[in-house]
Amino acid sequence: MTSPKVDSVQGDWRLDEGVLRVSAGAKNRIEIPFVPIEGYQLQVVFTRSGGSGEVNVLLPITGNVTRLWLGGPAATPSGGITLASDHTPLPVKTLPPLIDGQPHELLITVLITTNGVGITATIDGQPFINWTGKADELALDKVWALSIDTRIGLGAEATTSFEHARVRLLEGPPRPIVELTEHSDVVTCLAFAPNGQRFASAGFDGLIHIWNVSDEALESTLRGHTGSVATVAFSASGQFLASGGADGSVRLWDVVKGTEIEVVGSHNKAVMSVAFHPTENLLASAGRDGLIKLWQRKSKEAAQVLHEHNDWISAIAFAPDGQQLASAGWDGSVRLWEMPSGKHRQAFSQQFEKFEAVAFAPQGNLLAAGTQSGTLRIWQLPLSLPQPTPADFSRGITALVFTGDSQTLVVGNIDGTIKLWDLPHSQQRLSVNAHLAGISALAISSKGLLVTGSEDKTIKLWDGAALLARAGEEAANAAAP
Repeated sequence: MTSPKVDSVQGDWRLDEGVLRVSAGAKNRIEIPFVPIEGYQLQVVFTRSGGSGEVNVLLPITGNVTRLWLGGPAATPSGGITLASDHTPLPVKTLPPLIDGQPHELLITVLITTNGVGITATIDGQPFINWTGKADELALDKVWALSIDTRIGLGAEATTSFEHARVRLLEGPPRPIVELTEHSDVVTCLAFAPNGQRFASAGFDGLIHIWNVSDEALESTLRGHTGSVATVAFSASGQFLASGGADGSVRLWDVVKGTEIEVVGSHNKAVMSVAFHPTENLLASAGRDGLIKLWQRKSKEAAQVLHEHNDWISAIAFAPDGQQLASAGWDGSVRLWEMPSGKHRQAFSQQFEKFEAVAFAPQGNLLAAGTQSGTLRIWQLPLSLPQPTPADFSRGITALVFTGDSQTLVVGNIDGTIKLWDLPHSQQRLSVNAHLAGISALAISSKGLLVTGSEDKTIKLWDGAALLARAGEEAANAAAP
């Protein structure tokens, strides 16, 4: 706890049996010496016994001091942060009663990155602030200004006791190994070769790039689609790549030679997803026409056409053993098909939802799907009722991929974040602000390398093991008393 004799700036502060107390008064504040670098977390436990003023926390952020406040009249307490006058104010959040003589825990997390600032806050575990933006959007509060910007301030305008105040430095946010900027437009899809030595990327620019993982070098660029490319998939041997896009074509490429082999077939509308069967002899494609087509190698006629979806199909995936194909679409359904017969076996429907992503766990025991509204569904196979997961993942889900041990699901979101979902404990372990725009694609290699693609036109490679380790640290810190 800070010292009232040294650090008091205004007001009657006193230390009484380890509790810092202040009487009612305007603009009372005390400052805690602290040097914020990339991020910090402030935990404050306080008790209010009367009055109607606010509890204030003064946060130093890249030279600015912004005020986080909560309190007000006993009947209608609220909280928020102060933004600059030329920016839209953050909506005021109504809070439960705080002037009740009971201790309340305020937990504030501030992350400072080259892309901006993130501030989150909870009171007694209830979120009331979740803001991201640029530092210059925060108000420079002259009335509550800190004496120097290497301090954190506590303020109170009512009779308040502070039982605990602890600040801890946070590590900087996880950083990618490398950022690739070869695409001139949105990156729509990614896929690793099974041996993890190459990956493919494609996007709105109509190009497919083949990358060497060892030196992050561009090996070749495949041209042939006459519009944007929406999907790519490697064969089990890694020699062949399938692709599909806005021109409705399904194409096959020789990755080693960097040449197109053939146009396998087509859909009446854009192709949204392609997937290779583990045997390589069967290729599946799905598109906005609501159809799944199964293609045999060296045949330009679809061996089978599967009709069950009544809107476009966003994603398909073969089970690791090749015995099932999963499909997910805008009709709110996730379906399982027997392979190679193509028989429709099971379906799960969720009214008014649009599924955007579907993925099998490498061990074949789980299936996950995510929707535009942010709903995450996870099933034990065979398909049954989904396991309990958050009804709202806060932002639309655009991509899903399991880690190799089937213990973690990486979720890509429209807000540019990736989230690590702990499957055994059914909870989020880590959120990373990965891109400046929405995540549009994810892929993970057999060696644990994660690659993300975004609407910001960039591709980033991440050390998957480091992200999992960070997630474990976050979980341990959360569990610490």
